[in-house]
Amino acid sequence: AEFEQAIELDPEFGRAHAAIAAVYWQISQRWWHGKFGFANAHRARAHAETKLARALRWDTPLAHQLATAMLSQRGNHTEALAEGAKALALDPNDADSFAALAGALSLAGNAAEALTMIRQAMRLNPRAPGAYSYQLGLAEFGLGNFTRSAEALEEAIRLNPDDRWSKRLLVAAYGHLGRIDEVATIVEREGQSWYGTDPFSVRAATY
Repeated sequence: AEFEQAIELDPEFGRAHAAIAAVYWQISQRWWHGKFGFANAHRARAHAETKLARALRWDTPLAHQLATAMLSQRGNHTEALAEGAKALALDPNDADSFAALAGALSLAGNAAEALTMIRQAMRLNPRAPGAYSYQLGLAEFGLGNFTRSAEALEEAIRLNPDDRWSKRLLVAAYGHLGRIDEVATIVEREGQSWYGTDPFSVRAATY
């Protein structure tokens, strides 16, 4: 509502348009759609994409950061990385642009460069949010550094106890480390809330 009011006061305020799109993107990613009147997360995401298309009329780092995330999630890695580069070009000191690019690089299979990017984001923002720790954990996971990945993901969850994505990736990191009891604890506590939203399963095997 505050962003809508900002746009009423200044219809050309590009960052406000981008911020609204970012809110709807988070609604879709965090499965909050029911609280905001959407039938499902896909509807919320479609709404976010509509808002983003409008936001991209103005060149703001936030709009390009959001485009980076959306394109990356769809598997359009080349386009996602190009959007991330645009965000950085607009403001080379915007930590969120480095974090967005780190996420895109991880999903594109370039964990080493993703790690460089998220570390730079954390240098620029020493009070980084939990999302940065998630991106650090994702990059470390991609490099096979499961202990460091688990440590970063534990920090992400400490900063944001409702972060379902960090919990899911932490389950995988613990699995690689053979920390099956901790996997079971997370699944028992959190797994039920994941059912019915998207597939989730854990398989323990011995060799």
